[in-house]
Amino acid sequence: MCSELSSGISSSAGPDRNFKHGGSLEAMDLGLQCMTDFKAFFNDSVRREAVKHGRHRNALLPIGMLPTELLQDIFSLLLFTLRGRRNDLLDGTPTFWTHISSEDDIRFVSEALNMSNHAPLHLQHIGKYPDDPESLFMDKAVPHSHRWESVTLHQTNTELVAKYCRILSPTVKAFRLSSLRGSISESEGLSSLFWGGLKNVEELRVADCGRVGWEGLNCTRLRVLEITGENFLDMGIVLDVLAANLNLEVIRLLRLTFAQCAQPHPSPAPLPLKNLKEPTLRYITHVTADWDWGRDVPIARILQRIQLRPSVAFTLVTELQHESVIKPEQFIYLLPSPMEALAYLSRMDGFQSAKVYAKFTGRKILLEIQEDFRSKPIFSIDVDGLPHHLVNKWVVGALGEATTIPMDLRLHFAGEIPTRSLDGVFSFQLWESVKELSMDGDFRSPLDIGRKFLQLLSTLCTSEDGSQVMPFPKRQNLYLSGLNDIKAKDMLRMVRMRFAPPTSPGATAHGTAPTPCTIYCGNGVGGWKNKCMDDILATAGVQGIKDYKDMFRGSSSTSSEPEWPPPNSFYAHTDGFSESEGSLHDSDAELSQHNSDAEMSLHDLDAEDGEDDI
Repeated sequence: MCSELSSGISSSAGPDRNFKHGGSLEAMDLGLQCMTDFKAFFNDSVRREAVKHGRHRNALLPIGMLPTELLQDIFSLLLFTLRGRRNDLLDGTPTFWTHISSEDDIRFVSEALNMSNHAPLHLQHIGKYPDDPESLFMDKAVPHSHRWESVTLHQTNTELVAKYCRILSPTVKAFRLSSLRGSISESEGLSSLFWGGLKNVEELRVADCGRVGWEGLNCTRLRVLEITGENFLDMGIVLDVLAANLNLEVIRLLRLTFAQCAQPHPSPAPLPLKNLKEPTLRYITHVTADWDWGRDVPIARILQRIQLRPSVAFTLVTELQHESVIKPEQFIYLLPSPMEALAYLSRMDGFQSAKVYAKFTGRKILLEIQEDFRSKPIFSIDVDGLPHHLVNKWVVGALGEATTIPMDLRLHFAGEIPTRSLDGVFSFQLWESVKELSMDGDFRSPLDIGRKFLQLLSTLCTSEDGSQVMPFPKRQNLYLSGLNDIKAKDMLRMVRMRFAPPTSPGATAHGTAPTPCTIYCGNGVGGWKNKCMDDILATAGVQGIKDYKDMFRGSSSTSSEPEWPPPNSFYAHTDGFSESEGSLHDSDAELSQHNSDAEMSLHDLDAEDGEDDI
């Protein structure tokens, strides 16, 4: 704020700020104007700082933890209890009454529709019963359809949509529809809603409606398009919607199946979506008419048609089938380059280092790039079905290009870890950007994989300048889990060789000492007896040994955007599956997280580690 005020003083005062009293009238007017401008700038800066701190303070208040429904009930009760003494300011502010929901007291709904005067309305209807075609809330709202600006219908049904969305409402700019049983006849489709009034819509979200007709949709002003849980889509029709809305800022395609993926030949030029900020593609698959997995790769078709900019927040989650028509070698190079995301971050004000998380799990790669480990990633891909050597080559090549961009890299190797996979781990061994290294084995891993891993961590390697250094010289944290073969003597040998190498006359000396680190153990690693623990902790360079439960567990990014669709809270989910449950695993739940199995206490006096603990 001080720097803003300084620049404001300079820019406001101008070159003639050092005027003298008694000068010309023009000079005095100029000086007065300079002071007036500075006062306005100062007041604005103070106001913005006060608002920022006020919002932060309000976010910490206990009332913020109360459920929204309870707050609505309390507010409605207060309004009608204090009706005779209600503040004139509320009665004279129509926009205060414009956001109404079927969850509100019906008396409040009537009052709000009356007090909102001619202001645009924002409606939210949440169905409580799957077969109820009536809505007292919507009956109240229909006479005001000429004022509808945003309409949200959640857990609705075909009859209710037919009754209340077949009216003329050309003012609708945002339409959100979700259902678990289908809400629109496919033959009529979205184009039939509001008598074709969706042409002015800027935000369109459709979730879990099964098979909604998208053909003939006439809208060219979309900024937000979100399609979730739709089946048997036609790729050509969806791409036509994108082509008709080149000002799109947000595209979210989630849990979709495409029956038709064929594209014209030759392929059209990529769509220049210059305003696109957030493309999200998750669980998009090709299916046949009898619901068998198809061989096409719809996500690849979409990536071929969308021209992405480096500044977008790109998210992709998918799995390649074994016999896909697009091979892994082709698919991986359709992905946006992580280098572009890193370069974009490096140009941001206040940039210090990019936060990068790479998790290798068998044939699966999760790669995230963030401004901060607790912020929303600006680049996130989660792809299963890729050969390990191809994944390793792509990640090493993509991140290796960013040699001049500071980054904090967290490497995580999990699942089945055959001995040959250790070669992939040590593709990064000379990278000073690696700050955290994790190894999570399982029952499929070789019995001696943990010991071999520790041996490699304490074996000198040759750097680019020819000097001898320890692998991962700047690593600050080491996470070990599921490597049951690691005994106390193996850990002790590793830390001594790494941080206190032999000093005999024939021993090889190395230059810069590796960065001290903390070791996190869990799920079969640890539980060593006190004597061994004391020896390990006494080794210079070991800052501590902790349980996995004490580790930093991934990003906790928050968004000001409301959850859509809201939770299905009123009747059981019987068809299909939701993204938060069922067979599909939402990768957001595991972003940057490690194995959370029960950990063995590191100081358990009764832990049995066999004769190897000597």
